[in-house]
Amino acid sequence: MPHFLFFEPGGRFGRIIGHGRSAVELDRVEVYAHTGPLPTPADFLKYGTLVGNVAVKAPVGPGAPAGEELPGFAPGSVATVSETLTPEHMVIGKMPITRATATLATTLVAGSDLETPGTVNAPLPLMRYYVAVGTNRRNRRGAFSAPLGVPLIDPLAAPGTLRADYTEAAVALEWDPVARPDDVFAPQPAYNIYEVSDPATPAEGPPVAGAPAVNNAPQKTAVNPLPLPLPSFKDTRMEFGVRRCYVARAVRSSGAIVVESAASPPLCVTLTDTFPPAAPKSLVSVANGGAISLIWEPSPEKDLAGYVVLRGEAPDETLTRLTPEPIHETTYRDTTVKPGVTYVYAVEAVDNAPVPNVSAPSNKASEVAR
Repeated sequence: MPHFLFFEPGGRFGRIIGHGRSAVELDRVEVYAHTGPLPTPADFLKYGTLVGNVAVKAPVGPGAPAGEELPGFAPGSVATVSETLTPEHMVIGKMPITRATATLATTLVAGSDLETPGTVNAPLPLMRYYVAVGTNRRNRRGAFSAPLGVPLIDPLAAPGTLRADYTEAAVALEWDPVARPDDVFAPQPAYNIYEVSDPATPAEGPPVAGAPAVNNAPQKTAVNPLPLPLPSFKDTRMEFGVRRCYVARAVRSSGAIVVESAASPPLCVTLTDTFPPAAPKSLVSVANGGAISLIWEPSPEKDLAGYVVLRGEAPDETLTRLTPEPIHETTYRDTTVKPGVTYVYAVEAVDNAPVPNVSAPSNKASEVAR
């Protein structure tokens, strides 16, 4: 018998991961659910509800037509089973909840706040358990997967409008915190940030009936590596010229299960480089026959396009560009000087943004030409 399947939660969805020996004998994978205390596998079949029945795609033999596609999913691949929760799912299933112990029959009382003699409280929140089992064409079942318990808890309210500011180092996002659940034992809300498609970009093809709203559209993996305890986040993936759109989701957890809220309205930011380089440092001038030589420290910016040399004459000292285009070296030799004239110099750094940003001038250096 094949050992088959486990669930990975994703909101109200579970992913079945097929894996096992003799998988070619499988005809389908059945998924059962039950609300209430954790049943045994036999209880799932007797009292649970069949919520999914996924066909297994048999390997295509050597004589099959090229490109033949069979329904279902192949062993080792991923299939998705979804269940839309209704108020009926909140009702404990029909499985008997009285179990005999060595000394006293104990009854599980769902939702009770007090311990009653002869009873044991059911875990709060109420749990709905899922199992999957491989079945062949003769309706013989293999081993059941480990059960997946999903807490039947309401998601938090969606976060409100995001606010953003950015520097050359990071996009800083913030939003108003959502209200904490009424349950005094519930942890403080946490948050996930997702990058989503730009809602201003039309989707390819005609609109799909029943498609989710923009703020609930499928998103990439959360940008933050771990849920955020505070309603703020800095995205350091800076790339100027790129437009990024974000949504936030409030997170509440119960054990290992995470339930996310609907998404906030999307916020889009076009990352435009408006940040000038730092001013060059340590400008020094030296006069020699018929020229004045300049030298300064290199600027550290990665997007540096070069330097512009400025020059003026004392005593006015109004500086104008001496080099019409940026130069890449950190030295410059001015051979257009006149002997006996005092010249004042400064240097500006320029980046390679579409509209170049220019730094503040360096320190000034003055020299009498010889």
